[in-house]
Amino acid sequence: MTSAKLRLVDSSRPVWIYTPKPASALDQWLSMAGIDEVIVYGGVLDTLVDSLHDRMSRKISAASRNVYNFRRPTAI
Repeated sequence: MTSAKLRLVDSSRPVWIYTPKPASALDQWLSMAGIDEVIVYGGVLDTLVDSLHDRMSRKISAASRNVYNFRRPTAI
């Protein structure tokens, strides 16, 4: 339900879920729940923080490469 409500606010944002251990039926549940990615961190919060930092850095880097630099034409 939470992922559906988040999608109503902004459908373009990814929804991630984190868990210390992967569940056996996780993949089937995720396809129905609308979750984009599962982060399994093994119960160590430093690992979770590092994983989130890496993912956010990659997203920011990819977004900055996709920004176009438009210039106005020079009048002659």
